[in-house]
Amino acid sequence: MRNYPASYYPINKMTTIRTIRRFAAVCVTLASVSALHAGTYTFNFTNAGSNPTPSMVFGSSPSGLSVTVTANAYINNSWVGANVGQYQGNGLGVTNSYEIPNQSPAHSIDSISGIDYIMFNFGKAVDVNSVSVGWVGSGYDSQFTYWLLNSSAWTNGLSNLATGTLSGGTGSGLGTYTINGNNTFAQYLVIAANGSDLGKVDAAFKVSGLNVTTRNNVPDGGSVVALVGASLLGLVAFRRRFAA
Repeated sequence: MRNYPASYYPINKMTTIRTIRRFAAVCVTLASVSALHAGTYTFNFTNAGSNPTPSMVFGSSPSGLSVTVTANAYINNSWVGANVGQYQGNGLGVTNSYEIPNQSPAHSIDSISGIDYIMFNFGKAVDVNSVSVGWVGSGYDSQFTYWLLNSSAWTNGLSNLATGTLSGGTGSGLGTYTINGNNTFAQYLVIAANGSDLGKVDAAFKVSGLNVTTRNNVPDGGSVVALVGASLLGLVAFRRRFAA
């Protein structure tokens, strides 16, 4: 077998070292890009006002995500229609078919005449971080139950990924509440007012904002590292083949 000088081979020691360094740099860059693809968005529902309507669409800050808001109500053991209203400085409320539009406190998300529900559809799976309450009716509270769903069929028992109950207490409740979904990603968030049927003071409040995080759309950092690591092993094996 003819012996060639080391310089003949396209992959020598220095080439291998440079290649490894370049692959390491690519690994770090891809891992960073993976993290950057997860964005956090805020929705503010207090900056305008409008009459109750079957649905509303809002954009996020920063831009890049939208949410469609609808409503429903459960009264006398059946579901009835409801509209969403936006109230400047206060947030979103619900008026069901048994209530007079824009009449306080019935124009809020309340449990006074049945249970009001409000649904937020983000169009894709998100992690809901928090819900903000911007208005609470006098003598009422802001206690609510929430569900994280991947189906909009809320009339079928609200089959949920995660659920919980939050409250600010009677006569108070303004502020921001953390949603503990344990990093559960879901397309829908449903919020319902808790009421006296659960042994609680009736709730009457408006949702003033939401904060959510989107899912990574590229492989996670660990997957990237594993992929590049496998490539490096291939390079090492290739180098040893020529060094033998």
